Amino acid sequence: MRAARLAREPLVQFLVLGLVLFAVERAWNGPAAADPEAPITVSIETVAVLSADFAAREGRKPTPDERALIIEDYADQERLLREGRALGLDVADPVVRRRVIQKTTFLVEHTPSLPEPTDAELQAWLDRHPERYARAPRCDGVQIFVDPARHPDPEGRAAALVARVASGEDAGRIGDPLPTSPTWSGLTLGDLERRYGLPLADAAAAAAPGTWNIVRSTLGWHAVQVTAWAPGGPRELTAVRDQVSADWETAQRARRREAALIRLRARWPTAAP
Repeated sequence: MRAARLAREPLVQFLVLGLVLFAVERAWNGPAAADPEAPITVSIETVAVLSADFAAREGRKPTPDERALIIEDYADQERLLREGRALGLDVADPVVRRRVIQKTTFLVEHTPSLPEPTDAELQAWLDRHPERYARAPRCDGVQIFVDPARHPDPEGRAAALVARVASGEDAGRIGDPLPTSPTWSGLTLGDLERRYGLPLADAAAAAAPGTWNIVRSTLGWHAVQVTAWAPGGPRELTAVRDQVSADWETAQRARRREAALIRLRARWPTAAP
């Protein structure tokens, strides 16, 4: 059903969540907070929000009976809120305090909804932060592993194997076995660290193409040679658009949060101790 598909859309769920949080915030700070003995009134606007939340979860509108249950459940929540205020939980309970701060922060950052960034805005962001999205240098290389459990002088063994390579032997076919391939192609230093460990990545970073570095890891000794480097460089927006868009949105939310805090600091300045 079309309604069910729409209900599963992240944007629809996001908008409904924003409406629900707005309703909760109004319930917390609305007229009932000033008069805790006033009868509980569920406005038409609140009923619409609650019905929209039901539709987002269930993919259909509530029936009249379900609508009545939703309204009564909301009223019960209001009763619990009032009881919590009477017990002082809104100021004394650190969990409640954190939840209120989180909800307020969410509302500040997401109300109103951020507009979709234009290509010009995203390109300007990319131009200001090219290093975040640059293509990392990549390298090809080979390692020769020496297992210290098999050789009394593993470091000397590694040096001897490197000498054999200089005499014409294939570096990928000598040395002790490893669960990973002794050769690699087109890997960044981060890839090397994840695949082989930090010592090997450090050795590759320090090696000019064609030279050998011998390093020790928790497994044993490694003779490492980088055979070729491919330089990194900037990327086009089309290649990193999703990442740039996410970072842009994060920055916009942070800007909204800071602007709200500036207003609130002016409204409630910090008293001197």
